[in-house]
Amino acid sequence: MPPFMRGSSPFRIVIVVSLGGVLPAAAWAEEPPCPTRSGQPGTLAAASGGVAASAGAPRAPAPSGGGGIDLRSDRASFGADGKATLEGNVLVRQGEREIRADEVQYDARDTSLSTAGHIDYRDPIVHVSGAGGSYSASAGADFKSAEFDLIQRAARGSAEDMRLTPQGVFRLRGVTFTTCPPRDSSWELKANTITLDTRDRIGTGRGARVDFKGVPLVYLPWVSFPLGSERKSGFLFPSIGNTSYGGLQLAVPYYWNIAPNADFTFQPVEYSRAGADLGGDLRFLTHSQRGEIDWNYLPYDGSFHGSRNRVRLTEVAELADDLRLTANAENVSDPFYFEDFSLGPEGTSTAFVERRAALTYRGTHWRIDGEAQQFQTIDYTLPVSERPYARVPRIAVSADYGLGAAGLVRYGFDSEVVDFQRPAGAIGVTGWRADLRPTVSLDLTGPGYFVRPALAWRATGYQLDHASPGQPRSPSRKLPVASFDTGLLFERESGSHAKRKLTLEPRILYLEVPYRNQGQLPVFDTALPDLNPVELFRTNRYVGADRVSDANQVSAGITSRLLDARDGRQFLAATIGQTYYFVTPRVTLPGEIPAT
Repeated sequence: MPPFMRGSSPFRIVIVVSLGGVLPAAAWAEEPPCPTRSGQPGTLAAASGGVAASAGAPRAPAPSGGGGIDLRSDRASFGADGKATLEGNVLVRQGEREIRADEVQYDARDTSLSTAGHIDYRDPIVHVSGAGGSYSASAGADFKSAEFDLIQRAARGSAEDMRLTPQGVFRLRGVTFTTCPPRDSSWELKANTITLDTRDRIGTGRGARVDFKGVPLVYLPWVSFPLGSERKSGFLFPSIGNTSYGGLQLAVPYYWNIAPNADFTFQPVEYSRAGADLGGDLRFLTHSQRGEIDWNYLPYDGSFHGSRNRVRLTEVAELADDLRLTANAENVSDPFYFEDFSLGPEGTSTAFVERRAALTYRGTHWRIDGEAQQFQTIDYTLPVSERPYARVPRIAVSADYGLGAAGLVRYGFDSEVVDFQRPAGAIGVTGWRADLRPTVSLDLTGPGYFVRPALAWRATGYQLDHASPGQPRSPSRKLPVASFDTGLLFERESGSHAKRKLTLEPRILYLEVPYRNQGQLPVFDTALPDLNPVELFRTNRYVGADRVSDANQVSAGITSRLLDARDGRQFLAATIGQTYYFVTPRVTLPGEIPAT
Protein backbone atom coordinates (compact mmCIF):
# COMPACT_ATOMS: atom_id res chain seq x y z
CA MET A 1 0.00 0.00 0.00
CA PRO A 2 1.44 3.41 -0.84
CA PRO A 3 2.26 5.66 2.12
CA PHE A 4 -0.57 8.00 1.19
CA MET A 5 -3.51 8.26 -1.16
CA ARG A 6 -5.29 11.24 -2.66
CA GLY A 7 -9.05 11.49 -2.21
CA SER A 8 -11.55 12.70 -4.73
CA SER A 9 -13.73 15.80 -4.36
CA PRO A 10 -15.73 16.30 -2.27
CA PHE A 11 -14.05 14.78 0.75
CA ARG A 12 -15.84 13.97 3.99
CA ILE A 13 -14.58 12.12 7.06
CA VAL A 14 -16.22 11.76 10.47
CA ILE A 15 -14.03 11.16 13.50
CA VAL A 16 -15.86 10.33 16.71
CA VAL A 17 -13.81 12.38 19.14
CA SER A 18 -14.74 15.26 21.43
CA LEU A 19 -13.13 18.66 21.45
CA GLY A 20 -15.05 19.66 24.57
CA GLY A 21 -13.40 22.59 26.28
CA VAL A 22 -11.68 23.84 23.13
CA LEU A 23 -12.93 27.10 21.66
CA PRO A 24 -15.59 28.13 24.13
CA ALA A 25 -16.62 31.67 23.38
CA ALA A 26 -17.49 34.85 25.19
CA ALA A 27 -20.59 36.61 26.29
CA TRP A 28 -20.22 40.39 26.65
CA ALA A 29 -22.12 43.35 28.01
CA GLU A 30 -21.57 46.80 29.48
CA GLU A 31 -18.31 47.17 27.60
CA PRO A 32 -16.28 50.33 27.56
CA PRO A 33 -16.80 52.35 24.32
CA CYS A 34 -19.03 53.30 22.63
CA PRO A 35 -20.12 54.90 25.92
CA THR A 36 -23.59 56.38 26.30
CA ARG A 37 -23.27 57.33 29.96
CA SER A 38 -22.01 60.49 31.50
CA GLY A 39 -18.70 60.61 33.25
CA GLN A 40 -19.88 63.27 35.69
CA PRO A 41 -19.85 62.45 39.38
CA GLY A 42 -23.22 61.37 40.63
CA THR A 43 -23.91 59.20 37.58
CA LEU A 44 -24.29 55.51 38.15
CA ALA A 45 -22.03 53.37 35.97
CA ALA A 46 -20.17 56.29 34.46
CA ALA A 47 -18.30 55.89 31.23
CA SER A 48 -16.00 53.30 32.74
CA GLY A 49 -17.68 50.55 30.85
CA GLY A 50 -20.03 50.22 33.67
CA VAL A 51 -20.36 47.67 36.31
CA ALA A 52 -19.20 44.08 36.12
CA ALA A 53 -19.89 40.49 37.03
CA SER A 54 -21.69 39.81 40.27
CA ALA A 55 -20.47 37.33 42.82
CA GLY A 56 -22.09 33.98 42.54
CA ALA A 57 -23.36 34.57 39.00
CA PRO A 58 -23.93 31.39 36.98
CA ARG A 59 -21.06 30.48 34.70
CA ALA A 60 -21.66 30.90 31.00
CA PRO A 61 -22.00 27.60 29.12
CA ALA A 62 -19.61 27.07 26.23
CA PRO A 63 -21.10 26.56 22.78
CA SER A 64 -22.02 22.97 22.15
CA GLY A 65 -18.99 21.20 20.73
CA GLY A 66 -19.32 17.59 21.80
CA GLY A 67 -19.63 14.62 19.43
CA GLY A 68 -17.81 13.90 16.20
CA ILE A 69 -15.72 16.17 14.02
CA ASP A 70 -16.95 16.69 10.46
CA LEU A 71 -14.10 17.53 8.02
CA ARG A 72 -14.78 18.60 4.43
CA SER A 73 -12.49 19.87 1.70
CA ASP A 74 -11.99 19.83 -2.09
CA ARG A 75 -8.82 17.74 -1.79
CA ALA A 76 -7.13 15.68 0.94
CA SER A 77 -3.98 13.66 1.37
CA PHE A 78 -3.14 11.25 4.20
CA GLY A 79 0.15 10.02 5.53
CA ALA A 80 0.92 6.76 7.30
CA ASP A 81 1.80 8.73 10.43
CA GLY A 82 -1.83 9.80 10.94
CA LYS A 83 -1.38 13.28 9.51
CA ALA A 84 -3.59 14.69 6.77
CA THR A 85 -3.54 17.79 4.59
CA LEU A 86 -6.90 19.27 3.62
CA GLU A 87 -6.99 21.83 0.79
CA GLY A 88 -9.61 23.96 -0.89
CA ASN A 89 -12.76 25.22 0.92
CA VAL A 90 -11.87 23.39 4.11
CA LEU A 91 -14.75 23.13 6.59
CA VAL A 92 -14.29 21.74 10.10
CA ARG A 93 -17.48 21.42 12.16
CA GLN A 94 -18.15 20.07 15.63
CA GLY A 95 -21.49 20.81 17.25
CA GLU A 96 -22.12 24.56 17.08
CA ARG A 97 -18.48 25.38 16.20
CA GLU A 98 -17.33 25.91 12.66
CA ILE A 99 -13.87 26.53 11.16
CA ARG A 100 -13.21 27.52 7.54
CA ALA A 101 -9.78 27.79 5.89
CA ASP A 102 -8.02 27.37 2.56
CA GLU A 103 -5.66 24.70 3.92
CA VAL A 104 -5.53 22.75 7.20
CA GLN A 105 -3.00 20.31 8.63
CA TYR A 106 -4.78 17.69 10.73
CA ASP A 107 -3.09 15.24 13.13
CA ALA A 108 -5.41 12.37 14.07
CA ARG A 109 -3.17 11.27 16.94
CA ASP A 110 -3.90 14.32 19.13
CA THR A 111 -6.83 15.72 17.10
CA SER A 112 -4.94 18.96 16.44
CA LEU A 113 -5.44 21.35 13.55
CA SER A 114 -3.16 24.08 12.20
CA THR A 115 -2.98 26.43 9.25
CA ALA A 116 -0.58 29.09 8.04
CA GLY A 117 -3.19 30.82 5.89
CA HIS A 118 -6.43 32.62 6.52
CA ILE A 119 -8.76 31.01 9.05
CA ASP A 120 -12.34 31.79 10.07
CA TYR A 121 -13.88 30.50 13.32
CA ARG A 122 -17.53 30.94 14.31
CA ASP A 123 -19.89 29.78 17.04
CA PRO A 124 -23.15 31.26 18.38
CA ILE A 125 -21.28 33.82 20.49
CA VAL A 126 -18.00 34.81 18.78
CA HIS A 127 -16.64 35.15 15.27
CA VAL A 128 -12.84 35.17 14.81
CA SER A 129 -10.95 35.84 11.59
CA GLY A 130 -7.16 35.39 11.63
CA ALA A 131 -4.08 35.11 9.44
CA GLY A 132 -3.29 31.65 10.84
CA GLY A 133 -3.87 29.45 13.82
CA SER A 134 -3.59 26.11 15.56
CA TYR A 135 -5.93 24.03 17.75
CA SER A 136 -5.78 21.01 19.98
CA ALA A 137 -8.01 19.52 22.63
CA SER A 138 -5.29 19.71 25.27
CA ALA A 139 -3.69 23.11 24.53
CA GLY A 140 -6.59 25.16 23.20
CA ALA A 141 -6.36 27.51 20.22
CA ASP A 142 -4.07 30.25 18.89
CA PHE A 143 -4.88 32.92 16.30
CA LYS A 144 -2.49 35.35 14.61
CA SER A 145 -3.48 38.89 13.56
CA ALA A 146 -7.05 38.15 14.63
CA GLU A 147 -10.20 40.19 14.29
CA PHE A 148 -13.16 39.20 16.45
CA ASP A 149 -16.84 40.00 16.84
CA LEU A 150 -18.83 39.17 19.96
CA ILE A 151 -22.08 38.33 18.20
CA GLN A 152 -24.51 38.53 21.09
CA ARG A 153 -23.14 41.77 22.56
CA ALA A 154 -22.38 44.03 19.56
CA ALA A 155 -18.68 44.33 20.37
CA ARG A 156 -15.68 43.87 18.10
CA GLY A 157 -11.95 44.32 17.99
CA SER A 158 -8.59 43.08 16.81
CA ALA A 159 -5.47 41.58 18.38
CA GLU A 160 -1.94 40.80 17.28
CA ASP A 161 -2.17 37.45 19.05
CA MET A 162 -5.21 35.70 20.46
CA ARG A 163 -5.09 32.52 22.54
CA LEU A 164 -8.01 30.46 23.84
CA THR A 165 -7.46 27.99 26.68
CA PRO A 166 -9.51 24.82 27.15
CA GLN A 167 -11.01 26.51 30.24
CA GLY A 168 -12.63 29.20 28.07
CA VAL A 169 -10.19 32.07 28.68
CA PHE A 170 -9.21 34.40 25.82
CA ARG A 171 -5.77 35.97 26.17
CA LEU A 172 -5.19 38.81 23.72
CA ARG A 173 -2.07 40.88 23.06
CA GLY A 174 -1.94 44.20 21.23
CA VAL A 175 -5.71 44.74 21.47
CA THR A 176 -8.10 47.33 20.03
CA PHE A 177 -11.69 46.97 21.24
CA THR A 178 -14.92 48.92 20.60
CA THR A 179 -18.69 48.63 21.00
CA CYS A 180 -19.40 51.21 18.30
CA PRO A 181 -21.44 50.15 15.25
CA PRO A 182 -19.63 48.78 12.20
CA ARG A 183 -17.74 51.42 10.22
CA ASP A 184 -17.68 53.64 13.31
CA SER A 185 -14.74 53.42 15.69
CA SER A 186 -15.08 56.79 17.38
CA TRP A 187 -14.56 55.24 20.84
CA GLU A 188 -11.90 52.57 21.28
CA LEU A 189 -10.26 50.78 24.18
CA LYS A 190 -6.65 49.91 23.44
CA ALA A 191 -4.56 47.70 25.72
CA ASN A 192 -1.29 45.83 25.82
CA THR A 193 -3.10 42.72 27.06
CA ILE A 194 -6.70 41.78 27.70
CA THR A 195 -7.99 38.58 29.30
CA LEU A 196 -11.59 37.49 28.70
CA ASP A 197 -12.86 34.76 31.00
CA THR A 198 -16.00 33.61 29.19
CA ARG A 199 -17.18 31.25 31.93
CA ASP A 200 -16.79 33.63 34.89
CA ARG A 201 -17.81 36.50 32.58
CA ILE A 202 -15.03 38.86 33.61
CA GLY A 203 -12.61 40.82 31.42
CA THR A 204 -9.40 42.47 32.59
CA GLY A 205 -6.91 44.64 30.75
CA ARG A 206 -3.45 46.01 31.45
CA GLY A 207 -1.75 49.01 29.96
CA ALA A 208 -5.06 50.33 28.61
CA ARG A 209 -6.29 53.66 27.34
CA VAL A 210 -9.57 55.04 25.98
CA ASP A 211 -9.42 56.92 22.66
CA PHE A 212 -12.03 59.19 21.10
CA LYS A 213 -11.53 59.67 17.36
CA GLY A 214 -7.90 58.73 17.81
CA VAL A 215 -7.26 61.14 20.70
CA PRO A 216 -6.30 59.46 24.01
CA LEU A 217 -8.60 60.51 26.84
CA VAL A 218 -7.88 58.21 29.80
CA TYR A 219 -4.90 55.98 30.63
CA LEU A 220 -5.57 52.96 32.83
CA PRO A 221 -2.79 50.73 34.16
CA TRP A 222 -5.46 48.12 34.96
CA VAL A 223 -9.17 47.84 34.12
CA SER A 224 -11.84 45.23 34.82
CA PHE A 225 -15.21 44.94 33.09
CA PRO A 226 -18.05 42.41 32.73
CA LEU A 227 -18.53 40.02 29.84
CA GLY A 228 -22.18 39.32 30.61
CA SER A 229 -25.26 41.22 31.62
CA GLU A 230 -24.33 40.87 35.30
CA ARG A 231 -22.70 43.72 37.19
CA LYS A 232 -19.36 43.85 38.96
CA SER A 233 -18.18 45.71 42.04
CA GLY A 234 -15.24 48.03 41.55
CA PHE A 235 -14.02 51.56 40.93
CA LEU A 236 -15.49 53.48 38.01
CA PHE A 237 -13.63 55.99 35.88
CA PRO A 238 -12.53 59.01 37.93
CA SER A 239 -13.41 62.46 36.66
CA ILE A 240 -11.77 65.85 37.00
CA GLY A 241 -13.51 69.18 36.61
CA ASN A 242 -13.74 72.77 37.73
CA THR A 243 -16.64 74.93 38.90
CA SER A 244 -16.76 78.61 39.73
CA TYR A 245 -18.10 77.85 43.21
CA GLY A 246 -16.38 74.66 44.37
CA GLY A 247 -13.12 75.08 42.47
CA LEU A 248 -11.20 72.09 41.15
CA GLN A 249 -12.99 68.80 41.72
CA LEU A 250 -11.96 65.15 41.67
CA ALA A 251 -14.52 62.34 41.75
CA VAL A 252 -13.58 58.68 42.31
CA PRO A 253 -16.85 56.67 42.34
CA TYR A 254 -17.01 53.10 43.62
CA TYR A 255 -19.74 50.67 42.51
CA TRP A 256 -20.95 47.92 44.87
CA ASN A 257 -23.07 45.17 43.37
CA ILE A 258 -24.96 44.22 46.52
CA ALA A 259 -27.22 41.63 44.89
CA PRO A 260 -28.73 40.93 41.47
CA ASN A 261 -31.59 43.29 42.37
CA ALA A 262 -29.72 45.94 44.40
CA ASP A 263 -26.66 48.12 44.00
CA PHE A 264 -24.96 51.11 45.57
CA THR A 265 -22.64 53.71 44.10
CA PHE A 266 -20.48 55.67 46.53
CA GLN A 267 -19.71 58.94 44.77
CA PRO A 268 -17.21 61.00 46.78
CA VAL A 269 -16.15 64.31 45.26
CA GLU A 270 -13.33 66.48 46.60
CA TYR A 271 -13.66 70.21 45.89
CA SER A 272 -10.64 72.47 46.36
CA ARG A 273 -12.77 75.19 47.98
CA ALA A 274 -15.99 73.48 49.10
CA GLY A 275 -14.41 70.40 50.66
CA ALA A 276 -15.55 66.77 50.47
CA ASP A 277 -18.96 65.63 49.17
CA LEU A 278 -19.83 62.13 50.44
CA GLY A 279 -22.59 61.41 47.95
CA GLY A 280 -24.20 58.08 47.13
CA ASP A 281 -26.92 56.36 45.13
CA LEU A 282 -28.75 53.23 46.37
CA ARG A 283 -31.14 51.33 44.06
CA PHE A 284 -33.27 48.20 44.44
CA LEU A 285 -35.75 46.29 42.32
CA THR A 286 -38.13 43.43 43.10
CA HIS A 287 -41.01 41.85 41.20
CA SER A 288 -43.44 44.30 42.82
CA GLN A 289 -41.47 47.44 43.60
CA ARG A 290 -38.52 49.59 42.66
CA GLY A 291 -36.86 52.40 44.52
CA GLU A 292 -33.87 54.71 44.63
CA ILE A 293 -32.38 57.07 47.17
CA ASP A 294 -29.52 59.37 46.23
CA TRP A 295 -27.88 62.08 48.26
CA ASN A 296 -25.02 64.54 48.58
CA TYR A 297 -23.52 65.45 51.94
CA LEU A 298 -20.77 67.98 52.61
CA PRO A 299 -19.76 67.82 56.30
CA TYR A 300 -18.21 71.28 56.01
CA ASP A 301 -18.37 73.56 52.98
CA GLY A 302 -15.44 75.92 53.31
CA SER A 303 -17.10 78.53 51.13
CA PHE A 304 -20.47 78.25 52.90
CA HIS A 305 -18.96 77.84 56.40
CA GLY A 306 -21.28 74.99 57.32
CA SER A 307 -22.60 71.58 56.32
CA ARG A 308 -24.81 71.15 53.25
CA ASN A 309 -26.86 68.28 51.87
CA ARG A 310 -29.42 67.15 49.35
CA VAL A 311 -31.46 63.92 49.42
CA ARG A 312 -33.99 62.49 46.98
CA LEU A 313 -36.21 59.40 47.33
CA THR A 314 -38.30 57.66 44.66
CA GLU A 315 -40.43 54.56 45.25
CA VAL A 316 -42.99 52.66 43.17
CA ALA A 317 -44.75 49.63 44.68
CA GLU A 318 -47.33 47.47 42.93
CA LEU A 319 -49.45 46.43 45.90
CA ALA A 320 -51.84 44.48 43.69
CA ASP A 321 -52.62 44.13 39.99
CA ASP A 322 -54.73 47.30 40.08
CA LEU A 323 -53.24 49.13 43.09
CA ARG A 324 -50.03 51.19 42.99
CA LEU A 325 -48.18 53.26 45.60
CA THR A 326 -45.75 55.96 44.45
CA ALA A 327 -43.58 58.31 46.48
CA ASN A 328 -41.22 61.09 45.42
CA ALA A 329 -39.50 63.38 47.89
CA GLU A 330 -36.55 65.74 47.77
CA ASN A 331 -34.97 68.05 50.32
CA VAL A 332 -32.05 70.48 50.27
CA SER A 333 -30.28 72.13 53.17
CA ASP A 334 -30.37 75.72 51.93
CA PRO A 335 -31.77 77.93 49.15
CA PHE A 336 -28.41 78.23 47.37
CA TYR A 337 -27.55 74.54 47.04
CA PHE A 338 -28.74 74.06 43.44
CA GLU A 339 -27.21 77.35 42.37
CA ASP A 340 -23.82 76.34 43.77
CA PHE A 341 -23.65 72.68 42.74
CA SER A 342 -25.98 72.14 39.78
CA LEU A 343 -24.78 72.31 36.20
CA GLY A 344 -26.75 74.16 33.55
CA PRO A 345 -29.71 76.52 33.84
CA GLU A 346 -31.59 74.27 36.27
CA GLY A 347 -29.20 75.42 38.98
CA THR A 348 -30.61 78.94 39.04
CA SER A 349 -34.15 78.16 37.85
CA THR A 350 -35.16 75.69 40.59
CA ALA A 351 -37.76 77.56 42.64
CA PHE A 352 -39.04 74.63 44.72
CA VAL A 353 -38.77 70.85 45.10
CA GLU A 354 -41.69 68.43 45.41
CA ARG A 355 -42.65 65.86 48.04
CA ARG A 356 -45.49 63.62 46.97
CA ALA A 357 -47.04 60.28 47.92
CA ALA A 358 -49.96 58.75 46.02
CA LEU A 359 -52.08 55.61 46.13
CA THR A 360 -53.82 54.76 42.85
CA TYR A 361 -56.50 52.21 42.05
CA ARG A 362 -57.06 51.60 38.34
CA GLY A 363 -59.86 49.25 37.32
CA THR A 364 -61.64 48.55 34.06
CA HIS A 365 -64.06 51.46 34.43
CA TRP A 366 -62.95 53.24 37.62
CA ARG A 367 -59.87 55.12 38.76
CA ILE A 368 -59.32 56.42 42.30
CA ASP A 369 -56.33 58.54 43.34
CA GLY A 370 -55.43 59.61 46.86
CA GLU A 371 -52.35 61.73 47.36
CA ALA A 372 -50.52 64.19 49.58
CA GLN A 373 -48.30 66.80 48.01
CA GLN A 374 -46.07 69.45 49.55
CA PHE A 375 -43.24 71.67 48.32
CA GLN A 376 -40.03 73.04 49.77
CA THR A 377 -39.55 76.59 48.56
CA ILE A 378 -36.03 77.22 47.28
CA ASP A 379 -36.43 80.72 45.88
CA TYR A 380 -37.54 82.81 48.85
CA THR A 381 -37.76 85.91 46.64
CA LEU A 382 -41.03 84.53 45.27
CA PRO A 383 -44.06 86.31 46.72
CA VAL A 384 -46.19 84.12 48.98
CA SER A 385 -49.02 84.38 46.47
CA GLU A 386 -46.84 82.69 43.80
CA ARG A 387 -45.62 79.82 45.97
CA PRO A 388 -47.41 76.51 45.41
CA TYR A 389 -50.04 75.30 47.86
CA ALA A 390 -49.72 72.01 49.70
CA ARG A 391 -52.47 69.60 48.68
CA VAL A 392 -53.14 67.41 51.71
CA PRO A 393 -55.13 65.48 50.86
CA ARG A 394 -56.20 65.31 47.23
CA ILE A 395 -58.78 62.66 46.29
CA ALA A 396 -59.80 62.15 42.65
CA VAL A 397 -62.40 59.68 41.35
CA SER A 398 -63.26 59.07 37.69
CA ALA A 399 -65.37 56.56 35.79
CA ASP A 400 -65.93 55.73 32.13
CA TYR A 401 -68.55 53.37 30.65
CA GLY A 402 -69.82 52.53 27.18
CA LEU A 403 -73.28 51.47 26.02
CA GLY A 404 -73.69 48.66 23.53
CA ALA A 405 -71.18 46.18 22.15
CA ALA A 406 -69.24 48.87 20.28
CA GLY A 407 -69.47 51.41 23.13
CA LEU A 408 -70.60 54.18 20.78
CA VAL A 409 -72.24 56.07 23.64
CA ARG A 410 -69.80 56.92 26.41
CA TYR A 411 -70.73 58.28 29.81
CA GLY A 412 -68.81 58.90 33.01
CA PHE A 413 -67.47 61.59 35.28
CA ASP A 414 -64.33 63.16 36.71
CA SER A 415 -64.29 64.46 40.27
CA GLU A 416 -61.77 65.89 42.71
CA VAL A 417 -61.70 67.05 46.32
CA VAL A 418 -58.63 68.96 47.55
CA ASP A 419 -57.58 70.69 50.74
CA PHE A 420 -55.19 73.54 49.87
CA GLN A 421 -52.90 74.54 52.72
CA ARG A 422 -50.20 77.08 53.48
CA PRO A 423 -47.47 76.79 56.14
CA ALA A 424 -48.52 77.97 59.59
CA GLY A 425 -48.42 81.75 59.85
CA ALA A 426 -48.43 82.32 56.08
CA ILE A 427 -50.81 84.91 54.73
CA GLY A 428 -53.36 83.97 52.08
CA VAL A 429 -56.62 82.20 51.48
CA THR A 430 -56.76 78.43 52.07
CA GLY A 431 -59.51 75.84 52.08
CA TRP A 432 -61.31 73.01 50.32
CA ARG A 433 -62.32 72.74 46.68
CA ALA A 434 -64.69 70.15 45.18
CA ASP A 435 -65.01 69.75 41.41
CA LEU A 436 -67.43 67.44 39.54
CA ARG A 437 -67.76 66.98 35.77
CA PRO A 438 -70.21 64.34 34.44
CA THR A 439 -69.93 63.75 30.68
CA VAL A 440 -71.86 61.98 27.92
CA SER A 441 -70.48 61.60 24.39
CA LEU A 442 -70.58 59.65 21.13
CA ASP A 443 -67.45 57.88 19.96
CA LEU A 444 -67.79 57.30 16.21
CA THR A 445 -64.41 55.93 15.22
CA GLY A 446 -63.47 54.06 12.06
CA PRO A 447 -60.50 53.49 9.74
CA GLY A 448 -59.03 56.91 9.12
CA TYR A 449 -61.57 59.07 10.94
CA PHE A 450 -63.22 59.93 14.27
CA VAL A 451 -66.26 62.00 15.29
CA ARG A 452 -66.79 62.78 18.99
CA PRO A 453 -69.61 65.15 20.04
CA ALA A 454 -69.80 65.59 23.84
CA LEU A 455 -71.84 67.34 26.54
CA ALA A 456 -70.57 67.96 30.08
CA TRP A 457 -71.78 69.76 33.20
CA ARG A 458 -69.14 71.24 35.48
CA ALA A 459 -69.87 72.18 39.09
CA THR A 460 -67.20 73.57 41.43
CA GLY A 461 -67.59 74.62 45.06
CA TYR A 462 -65.29 75.98 47.80
CA GLN A 463 -65.11 76.15 51.59
CA LEU A 464 -62.54 78.85 52.34
CA ASP A 465 -60.50 79.99 55.32
CA HIS A 466 -58.74 83.34 55.64
CA ALA A 467 -60.82 84.79 52.82
CA SER A 468 -60.27 88.41 51.88
CA PRO A 469 -62.76 90.99 53.17
CA GLY A 470 -65.85 90.90 50.99
CA GLN A 471 -64.97 87.50 49.53
CA PRO A 472 -67.62 84.81 50.16
CA ARG A 473 -66.48 81.76 52.15
CA SER A 474 -68.44 79.30 50.02
CA PRO A 475 -68.37 80.49 46.39
CA SER A 476 -69.39 78.13 43.61
CA ARG A 477 -69.65 77.89 39.83
CA LYS A 478 -71.83 75.76 37.54
CA LEU A 479 -71.84 75.69 33.74
CA PRO A 480 -72.34 73.38 30.74
CA VAL A 481 -69.62 72.50 28.21
CA ALA A 482 -70.46 71.43 24.63
CA SER A 483 -67.88 70.26 22.10
CA PHE A 484 -67.69 68.62 18.68
CA ASP A 485 -64.31 67.03 17.87
CA THR A 486 -63.57 65.39 14.51
CA GLY A 487 -60.51 64.44 12.50
CA LEU A 488 -59.11 62.37 9.64
CA LEU A 489 -56.00 60.21 9.29
CA PHE A 490 -54.12 59.75 6.01
CA GLU A 491 -50.92 57.75 5.80
CA ARG A 492 -48.51 56.52 3.16
CA GLU A 493 -45.30 54.55 3.04
CA SER A 494 -42.10 56.56 2.94
CA GLY A 495 -38.40 55.96 2.62
CA SER A 496 -36.46 53.07 1.11
CA HIS A 497 -38.05 49.63 1.43
CA ALA A 498 -41.18 51.24 2.94
CA LYS A 499 -39.56 51.39 6.39
CA ARG A 500 -41.34 54.62 7.32
CA LYS A 501 -44.90 55.88 7.44
CA LEU A 502 -45.83 59.50 6.87
CA THR A 503 -49.19 60.66 8.23
CA LEU A 504 -51.39 63.68 7.61
CA GLU A 505 -53.97 64.34 10.35
CA PRO A 506 -56.37 67.27 9.96
CA ARG A 507 -58.54 68.00 13.01
CA ILE A 508 -61.30 70.45 13.98
CA LEU A 509 -62.77 71.16 17.43
CA TYR A 510 -65.81 73.35 18.03
CA LEU A 511 -66.29 74.45 21.64
CA GLU A 512 -69.09 76.38 23.34
CA VAL A 513 -69.03 77.33 27.04
CA PRO A 514 -71.22 80.13 28.48
CA TYR A 515 -69.68 82.97 30.46
CA ARG A 516 -69.73 82.86 34.26
CA ASN A 517 -68.31 85.61 36.46
CA GLN A 518 -65.52 83.87 38.41
CA GLY A 519 -63.84 86.89 39.95
CA GLN A 520 -64.70 85.81 43.51
CA LEU A 521 -63.20 82.34 43.11
CA PRO A 522 -59.70 81.86 44.58
CA VAL A 523 -56.78 80.69 42.46
CA PHE A 524 -55.16 77.67 44.11
CA ASP A 525 -53.47 75.75 41.28
CA THR A 526 -54.73 77.21 37.99
CA ALA A 527 -52.57 78.80 35.30
CA LEU A 528 -52.33 79.41 31.58
CA PRO A 529 -50.17 76.67 30.04
CA ASP A 530 -47.40 77.30 27.57
CA LEU A 531 -48.50 77.27 23.95
CA ASN A 532 -48.28 73.75 22.49
CA PRO A 533 -50.29 71.55 20.09
CA VAL A 534 -52.12 69.76 22.92
CA GLU A 535 -53.63 73.03 24.20
CA LEU A 536 -55.12 73.73 20.77
CA PHE A 537 -57.75 71.02 21.27
CA ARG A 538 -58.51 71.31 24.99
CA THR A 539 -61.98 72.22 26.25
CA ASN A 540 -60.54 74.69 28.77
CA ARG A 541 -57.67 77.04 28.01
CA TYR A 542 -56.70 76.97 31.71
CA VAL A 543 -54.99 74.15 33.59
CA GLY A 544 -56.72 73.67 36.94
CA ALA A 545 -60.31 73.90 38.16
CA ASP A 546 -60.30 77.47 39.50
CA ARG A 547 -61.13 78.95 36.10
CA VAL A 548 -63.21 77.64 33.19
CA SER A 549 -62.94 79.90 30.18
CA ASP A 550 -66.04 80.93 28.28
CA ALA A 551 -65.83 79.91 24.64
CA ASN A 552 -67.53 80.13 21.28
CA GLN A 553 -64.72 79.07 19.04
CA VAL A 554 -63.31 76.70 16.43
CA SER A 555 -59.80 75.25 16.61
CA ALA A 556 -58.39 73.85 13.37
CA GLY A 557 -55.04 72.19 12.93
CA ILE A 558 -53.09 69.66 10.92
CA THR A 559 -50.42 67.29 12.21
CA SER A 560 -47.87 65.25 10.27
CA ARG A 561 -45.85 62.42 11.81
CA LEU A 562 -42.96 60.30 10.57
CA LEU A 563 -43.26 56.81 12.08
CA ASP A 564 -41.41 53.50 12.01
CA ALA A 565 -43.60 51.21 9.90
CA ARG A 566 -42.76 48.18 12.03
CA ASP A 567 -43.39 49.32 15.60
CA GLY A 568 -45.02 52.75 15.23
CA ARG A 569 -42.12 54.56 16.89
CA GLN A 570 -42.32 58.30 16.20
CA PHE A 571 -39.30 60.04 14.71
CA LEU A 572 -40.76 63.46 13.94
CA ALA A 573 -44.03 65.33 14.42
CA ALA A 574 -45.11 68.81 13.35
CA THR A 575 -48.41 70.61 14.03
CA ILE A 576 -49.78 73.88 12.75
CA GLY A 577 -53.14 75.27 13.83
CA GLN A 578 -55.17 78.23 14.96
CA THR A 579 -58.16 79.02 17.16
CA TYR A 580 -60.87 81.29 15.74
CA TYR A 581 -62.97 83.15 18.35
CA PHE A 582 -66.55 83.98 17.42
CA VAL A 583 -66.80 85.75 20.79
CA THR A 584 -63.78 87.09 22.68
CA PRO A 585 -63.27 85.19 26.00
CA ARG A 586 -64.04 87.29 29.07
CA VAL A 587 -62.81 85.03 31.91
CA THR A 588 -59.32 85.90 33.17
CA LEU A 589 -56.90 85.15 35.98
CA PRO A 590 -55.77 87.92 38.34
CA GLY A 591 -53.23 90.03 36.46
CA GLU A 592 -54.00 88.41 33.10
CA ILE A 593 -54.46 90.74 30.14
CA PRO A 594 -57.88 90.07 28.54
CA ALA A 595 -57.88 88.62 25.03
CA THR A 596 -58.63 91.02 22.21
